[in-house]
Amino acid sequence: MLIQITSKKSIEIDPEIIEYIKEHNQDFRVCTSCFGSEILPIWMKQPKPSDVTTKVGENTLYISRVQASYINRVDRSMLRPSYIAQMEEFFLKR
Repeated sequence: MLIQITSKKSIEIDPEIIEYIKEHNQDFRVCTSCFGSEILPIWMKQPKPSDVTTKVGENTLYISRVQASYINRVDRSMLRPSYIAQMEEFFLKR
């Protein structure tokens, strides 16, 4: 999937990320972390009005404006499923 950011800038979203978002049936955000670009569910990192948005099935992928200016692709290296699962267990299943 390719999303157009500006007339000169686009970002590709890998099929694996699209599938992950659809599987988990929730909105995600590409944001800045100490690990670099990271994909997190929006309950962990709320979207901002300045984010670039795109629909992925029934859900939305938000990309921070800062990240949108630096990245060309949203890929598996930005996703840490075990970290998300640990945070979900700690914060949502107590």
